[in-house]
Amino acid sequence: TLKDAGVTDIVLVSHRHWLGQFIDILGAGEELGVNLNYTVQDKPLGLAHALNAACHFVRGSKVAFLLGDNIFAEQFKPFVDAFLLKEKGAALVLKHTDDTELLQRSGVAELDTKHSRIVSIEEKPQKPKSNMLVTGFTLYDERVFDFIAQLKPSVRGEYEFTDLNNFYVREGTMGFVETKERWIDAGTFDSLLEASNYMAERFRKGLQNGVR
Repeated sequence: TLKDAGVTDIVLVSHRHWLGQFIDILGAGEELGVNLNYTVQDKPLGLAHALNAACHFVRGSKVAFLLGDNIFAEQFKPFVDAFLLKEKGAALVLKHTDDTELLQRSGVAELDTKHSRIVSIEEKPQKPKSNMLVTGFTLYDERVFDFIAQLKPSVRGEYEFTDLNNFYVREGTMGFVETKERWIDAGTFDSLLEASNYMAERFRKGLQNGVR
């Protein structure tokens, strides 16, 4: 997803226990056509905390944040290119879903459709205000680490992705696109199987077309 979007300088954030396995498999990223660096998040203190672990690699630059268990069929280069022209702000990739259980375990964006803007983002709502789910691909401007520094732990003791995004929502600079193509959050056993089957099918089609 990142390489297809034109992002080739990548920092992989992992718990120390798994880091060696990623390095053994991926190395410095040459075979993938990217430049890979690695950093550690020793404690599971939230997604904003994970992003902050990469601060010393990317501070001063715009940042693309992608959750490793999110799989997208869509290519996002136009989305990224348009964002790079923005002076400031952030931008989310949203996905419409009628799956209430999925919405209840995700971030949900409430939209002002008349003005094409996000009004609010709620984390794991029991009664979702919309069907627009916040996926795990987000673009941030250079101020993101200043906003992370202002976050306080949630009741779960974590520095929440949604709280970070709401800085930009309140400022009125949070943009979005809606992906119409397939998206998988491989965070459950069922969705992990779905993701494995999907990637296997993509691999087979690539071989049939002479592409790997």
